[in-house]
Amino acid sequence: MSKGYVYVLRNPSMPGILKIGRTERSVAQRANELWQTGVPTPFQVAYEVFSPNCVEMELRAHEKFHDQRVNASREFFRVEVSEVMQHLDNDLRWQVECLVGEFIPDQTIVDTDYFVDISALRPSVYEVMRDAFHPSEVVDVLYHVEGADILPAVERQAEAARKRQQEAKSLRIVGAS
Repeated sequence: MSKGYVYVLRNPSMPGILKIGRTERSVAQRANELWQTGVPTPFQVAYEVFSPNCVEMELRAHEKFHDQRVNASREFFRVEVSEVMQHLDNDLRWQVECLVGEFIPDQTIVDTDYFVDISALRPSVYEVMRDAFHPSEVVDVLYHVEGADILPAVERQAEAARKRQQEAKSLRIVGAS
């Protein structure tokens, strides 16, 4: 696996066309490099997502939008930014689910506000992580640690999240008076 960013760039000189690519460095640096290849205006970063496997994520995006590809040998597509963003977000969610399944067995992610803990033997580790961290942070943490190593940190974060929720409820009750 190669960690890095999958990005979506646009350029005012190419209206309606997006570049979908990847880099293990800064997306802004990559956009600047591409601008220096003879394009009349600089590329703008429309979206970027950190991935534990940017090579595979980029490949899946290129496959998904194959029919909208401008040139078979280039990474330019005639597609809406929102479509690409949704695809990349879904892909990242899938990658996180795979990592959660690998490092924290018997857990699952569902598309709802309620979490289903299929093990029923312990509190949901992912639920705490979902509420406390951005998905890219979850990916980064899970990529570097063993499941058992993460539990104490997640429990501390769970306690902090409960305190924040309780404080928020207190503020709403006071504000309602």
